[in-house]
This record gives sequence, C-alpha cells and structure tokens, in this order.
Amino acid sequence: MCEIGENNDPKRQRTDEAQRIFGDNNRINATKPTKMNSVIGDYADINSCFVYKKDYRLELSTNDIESTESVEFKDDCLRSCLRSLLSGGFTCRSLMHMPKDEDCVLTALDGEKAVRTEQKSSQIPVNFYENLCAKLPVQGGIVEGQLRGFRGGDGMIKLTQIRGSKPSTLIILDGVHEKKDFDITYHDDEIKDCFKMTMDEKHNGKKLITVDSDGVGMAVQPWTEIEFDILNDSVLNKTITVTETSTGEVILCGKLKVKGSREEWERAKNSTGKACKFCLIIICILVSVSKQIHDL
Repeated sequence: MCEIGENNDPKRQRTDEAQRIFGDNNRINATKPTKMNSVIGDYADINSCFVYKKDYRLELSTNDIESTESVEFKDDCLRSCLRSLLSGGFTCRSLMHMPKDEDCVLTALDGEKAVRTEQKSSQIPVNFYENLCAKLPVQGGIVEGQLRGFRGGDGMIKLTQIRGSKPSTLIILDGVHEKKDFDITYHDDEIKDCFKMTMDEKHNGKKLITVDSDGVGMAVQPWTEIEFDILNDSVLNKTITVTETSTGEVILCGKLKVKGSREEWERAKNSTGKACKFCLIIICILVSVSKQIHDL
C-alpha cells in the first residue's frame, strides 16, 4: 500500500522525528536526492504480496517442487518465497505451508493450478498461498535491477510499463536494518562507485519511492504505480541506490537491465509509434472517402 502526504502511523512519526534531528546536519541535507513524486511506501508487510486460498492445495509431482524448507511460522515461508525473486533462480509463484509438520513447499506453479479439496481429519492441514508479486500487472517492457551491498544484504527492483500509462514497480529488500525507511533513487549520471558518491551525485539523484523494513530486515513494496518512464534506452545501465533515510548511507545498489528478450523490449518501446501510423492511415482513408462523397 502507498500513501500520499502525511502519515499518522507511530512508526512514521518516529521516522519523522529522526529526520528532524538529522535535519540540522548540513552534510545530509546537501545530499538529499531530487524528489520525483510523493509516493511513500507506508509499511506494507510481506502478506501484501500473497493471497490465501482456503481449502486449496496443489497436487504436486517431484518435478513441481522447487524447494522445501523446515519452518514453523507462515511468515518465514512467505519470506522464503519472496527471496526466490532475489536469487535469479526459479520464480516462486505459490507455496504450501504445513504448520504441524513445520514444512514449507515452494513451487513455480501458478495459483490457478490449485484445486479445492475437502479437508479430512486424517490429512495434514495445508495452507495454500499464491504470490501475486510474481505476476506482472501489465505485459509491457520490463527492466530490473539486482541490488547488492558490500556489507551484506541484497534486493531487487523491477519496473514494467506499456505506452500511454505509468510504470509499475516491485521492490524487495532483504538483510537490511530492521524497522527503517529506505529511499529508492535513480541516477541518470554515470556513477563510478555508488558507495562513495559525491554530494553532487547524491543530490542529482531522482527519488522514486520510499519503502519500510519489518522486524527481521525485509522490505516489500508490491506492484505500485510511480511517476517515471522506462520505455527509453537511456534508462539502461543506470544506477539505482537504496539509501537509509535517517542516515543518508547507501546500503545497496545496482544497474537497470532489460528483463526478457531484446525483441520484446523493442516492441514495447515502439508500440505507440505503430499504433499512431495505423491511426493516421485510417484518418487519411476517411478524409479521402469523405472528399469523394462531397464531390459527388
């Protein structure tokens, strides 16, 4: 979930107080990036990426199971699913959590493949979840940045867009400081070392969104529309930084790359141009027909 403007949440008030304390520090003020929009990631926990389907389960073969983990709590199972999106391996689209067995089964199968079953007393209770964050909100051009830090932690930012609409972004951070705010910033200028940026380099960045971490150091921003444009080759290989809001320290960074084939990217970029040409042809035909009728 996102919120525009003031937030009355106690966590946000604590953050605001920290920002007021640090506000007198000229060094941090001088390195604040340019703000592109007012979208702030009001604390969205990991559950915002998942939908629970009661009495549903997957009938799995051995090949369908991508990973199994021994976890007691449901949230730990959900986090494992989200971490698959960071690893660059398989994409966890659904999972089954068996709390009595402390078992977590991750799969790449779509939630639509789940079947409704009548729970029998002899069966092990199964909680089935579909990962909505694994689904693209639109089938457009996609860029992605794998975010890494020299002190540990990792993350990813994915953006997708079709011509004529705003892009949507998905952000997942893991292994960051607990219960903190983080600014996600785009840098149009060439950055040689994102962990040793100059004040000018930080100031010239464009903040895309702010996200919050939970009590175990994971931050999740589900698919959210932002004010930005990715359907341009100029965004490729540009730097994305993750900065802890209260300190101004860059903890993660990475570069934007095309996700998928180059042909799909080119189609997404040029889709409007083809549509416009088609519209112009239709208009010309209609004008020509109208003129011929008028001459009669």
